[in-house]
Amino acid sequence: MAGSAVCQVALALFLMFSLAAGAWVGCPGACRCSFAMLQCLEADGITNIPVLAQQESENVTEIYIENQPNLQQIKDTDFINYRELKNLNLASNLLKHISWKVFHSRPLLNLVLRDNPLTCSCGLYWLQQWQMTSRADIDSQQSCWYNGSSVQLDRFMMENCSVPEVSINAPGLPIKEGGNLTFECQVTGNPLPSIRWRTEHLNSTFILERGIWGSTLELVLHLLNVSYVDNLHNLTCEAENEAGPREAKVQLNIEFPANILFLKVPEPQHHWCFPFAVDGNPAPTIKWLYNSMPLVETVYAYTQIIPDLDDGSVYHGCLFLNKPTHFNNGYYTLIVENALGRDEATTFGKFMDNPFDPLDPEGIIPVLTSDPSKSYNIPAPTNQSNEGVTEKRDSSLLGVSVAVGLAAFACTFLLIMVLVINKCGQHSKFGIHQPYVLYAHSHSNILEKSWQGLNYSSQ
Repeated sequence: MAGSAVCQVALALFLMFSLAAGAWVGCPGACRCSFAMLQCLEADGITNIPVLAQQESENVTEIYIENQPNLQQIKDTDFINYRELKNLNLASNLLKHISWKVFHSRPLLNLVLRDNPLTCSCGLYWLQQWQMTSRADIDSQQSCWYNGSSVQLDRFMMENCSVPEVSINAPGLPIKEGGNLTFECQVTGNPLPSIRWRTEHLNSTFILERGIWGSTLELVLHLLNVSYVDNLHNLTCEAENEAGPREAKVQLNIEFPANILFLKVPEPQHHWCFPFAVDGNPAPTIKWLYNSMPLVETVYAYTQIIPDLDDGSVYHGCLFLNKPTHFNNGYYTLIVENALGRDEATTFGKFMDNPFDPLDPEGIIPVLTSDPSKSYNIPAPTNQSNEGVTEKRDSSLLGVSVAVGLAAFACTFLLIMVLVINKCGQHSKFGIHQPYVLYAHSHSNILEKSWQGLNYSSQ
């Protein structure tokens, strides 16, 4: 037993050390790494920002890197995997330039850059703006170097330095599918910015045309034979320079006929659901047919649209049926329509088998023929008079049988009680006198006559 306990303890220690070692993979020897923190405080220990494995760096919220004279630059991608970084201390290093791209998408709450020989230039415009707008907690005494002198960053006047201004000239009216569109993106800024349209998710054919008008850059986007798939797509024009980035967006408005992307057989959820997806611009109306007849929606049968903001103009939804039975088996047709067109699709729903006999009128339901345009196969009328007589005769016999059975049970019970009373009357210890016995005999005679009368009526 003792040996087994020792083995278990040794195994647990081995697993703990293995996990600890795995958590520190990629951590430099001059640094200390934990689950949420990275510290590099030993002087002259590193020359660049440590790169941990992605699954480890994404949990880090605090980084402290100080007193590293060989740390002179930071690349734009050095902190790309530190997605949850909140507190960053880079004090007392030898950093001269830090681009806005380094921290642009990081959710920083605290940034310390003191005692670094940062150069006063347009490249620090982003830091000056952060300081003025209190985007993050930045040292109010943050300084930079200009012509060999230290200058307070918030007092430094940056000349010829501005974030780009972006505007889009777009057609104001919607266009039908298959048409052509032209969008003009105009940009100004100093230093001269770069400009581009985000076209990686476009399905329509496009052509780009560049131009310059004085200090204004222009990038024209020509969309040819526009596809309905691009409806509600956000076209983005981006510009950036040393001071920072800027963008403008315009949403495509492409009109096209209503169409059904899919209609599936019903599936059990909280209620039974016919899943479907439809598209169209203008937004289509939705109607249902049940076995070629209009389906009236109620609290037991209703359509519900499920919002999906990431899927353009597509409407996802369900036709819900609450506790359907065999009466709800049949063909369900979805019809969508807008001003430009109409579409329909049909599926079959079977929720349960008919629990009645096929010839029982209570269980007969309409069945759709192979041609949906034809009427239902309605059963031919039956001979009501003959079946009615037979049904009544069977009902009468059943009633008489039940009545005779109850009477026989009552008589038997009373006869047994009479015999018991007679038996007890012969013993004085029960204190039963002769008048009571005579009374019992009289009731016995009455019951015998009633029994004879029932037998006669049943014949």
